[in-house]
Amino acid sequence: YANEIKKIDYTLYDHIMVRSAGLEHETLLAMHNLPILKHTIVNFHDPYPYAWYKGMASKVNSNEFKKLEKMIQIVSDAKACCASAYYMAKDLQYLYASDKYFYTLPHQFSSEVFDLSDKSKVRKKNRRIQISYHGALMFGRNVFTLVEAFKQLMNEYDWIKQDVEFVMRVKGDGVNKLKDVVKGFENILVLDTLNFSNSSNEQIHESDINIILENGPYYCNILGGKVPFLFALDKKVFISSPERSELRRCLGDYPFLCNMNDLEETKSKLYDVLTFENNNNL
Repeated sequence: YANEIKKIDYTLYDHIMVRSAGLEHETLLAMHNLPILKHTIVNFHDPYPYAWYKGMASKVNSNEFKKLEKMIQIVSDAKACCASAYYMAKDLQYLYASDKYFYTLPHQFSSEVFDLSDKSKVRKKNRRIQISYHGALMFGRNVFTLVEAFKQLMNEYDWIKQDVEFVMRVKGDGVNKLKDVVKGFENILVLDTLNFSNSSNEQIHESDINIILENGPYYCNILGGKVPFLFALDKKVFISSPERSELRRCLGDYPFLCNMNDLEETKSKLYDVLTFENNNNL
């Protein structure tokens, strides 16, 4: 990246913004000691280094401190800094010992930006109501409390057992465990993930209630990239969050947001959103 960035004549531009890429933030690290950096707004989409990512089990080691030292220098030399979430902006400003104000530039969604023409792998729903989660099981995201809440609701309400299916297209930690937990339940499905176009179309056209799992277990300082996409749809969104999170800060008393560590609250809020959708579909 550094070799390519060096070729850019930055004097031709009024404004330059470089966004971090991947968990290793290669695009920002490539700016280190380059003259373009003093003219650049750096935009963090995730915390860095990796050990500071909430929900990670990785330990802080000497290599992480070296990465941190390098990023502190980059932030110091940059024209300005911003992040995709308020809490992350404040955390990184403190972590990098910066006297710069870290602005918040949240994720946004525009359907015109994406090619959603591929619908070849979209699964048609088999029940009147579908609730679904598409994404990774990582960074402390807790799908197991949600699954247990759904199983208990099926035992208590026949209409949920008969009319609702719970689809999870997941990858990452705990997928095999999840498959064992839902074994024997016809209307709880653990499926492979899809490409962006198919996944988007399935959530747009087949899912009635889409799920957001925030990082956890106790704090989430990021704004998930799918949040603006799901809220742009004319559908209900169910959110499972830790006690302190970016979405809790943004949404306040949103009725379909539960504590990921509280089974009874998860069950109550899940029943509310299912009942709301059921009444709308009668």
